[in-house]
Amino acid sequence: WMPLYMTGLIEPYYYPRKRDGIFRQTLFVAPGVSAVISSSVGSSAESAPNLLVRRKDIIASYEIQFNQYLAQCRPLMQILMDRERDNHLNMLAGFESHDANSLIRSESLSFLTMPENIFLNISERAGAPDSALARYRSQRTATFKDNLRTSFFGEIIPEFPPEDVADGKVKVSFSDMMYGHPVYYTAEEYIQHLENLIHLMDKYENFHVKLVDGISDINYMLYIKENHGAIISKTSAPYVVLYVNETNMTAAFWDFLSDMSGISGYTDFDRSEESERLRRYIDRIKKAASY
Repeated sequence: WMPLYMTGLIEPYYYPRKRDGIFRQTLFVAPGVSAVISSSVGSSAESAPNLLVRRKDIIASYEIQFNQYLAQCRPLMQILMDRERDNHLNMLAGFESHDANSLIRSESLSFLTMPENIFLNISERAGAPDSALARYRSQRTATFKDNLRTSFFGEIIPEFPPEDVADGKVKVSFSDMMYGHPVYYTAEEYIQHLENLIHLMDKYENFHVKLVDGISDINYMLYIKENHGAIISKTSAPYVVLYVNETNMTAAFWDFLSDMSGISGYTDFDRSEESERLRRYIDRIKKAASY
């Protein structure tokens, strides 16, 4: 169902209490038009009949049944489209107010760890010296640093070919949503952002970076707070943001990022090794850019 959620045309819910898993039912109801119903017991779904109903009184009965069940469910996720930037920023601010262990994987480097001077340069170049966006960034950064005092934060970053960085081909993560069009790092800006990651690792014991090669071409951001929720952002047009706080899905996304980075948990990050890898990576970029 995830590709359909990404269209923004579906509003998913889930039943939060325990179910016995014996009786199963699927209902598709188009009020006043038709309904498709299928019921089964245990693992007998393959032999279950599918019934198409056109009688309006029976359709109305199934509509009542559907709504009675829906009333006992909770929203599985909040879905925001590209036109809802302000709602997206507010959702992120609320999400980040929760102090919990976190993992993030974006298209390049996260907005959270971007130095202020780079943010100002990029905003100016994008034609959007937006004071509201600047205030939002300031609030996020302050919350981020407060949480680092008590909780782990791991950022998984792609190892782009140094030539791509030198040629200005690396996109600023989620710039499409923030500015309405893609914006790209200069080589100098990207190097300064990487250097800030090293500075954050030196300053905060709970901040870690994992440099990962071979997966640089992605068009999503995944941001997870352990045991709290996950934000999944599709960054290619049309832009969609999903916010999930269902326990099992949150755990699944956490495991997905852990597997992607080759770690089993946040305690497996090697700070000194990753700092050295970042320094070598910066040197390769400088060489490609003829620094």
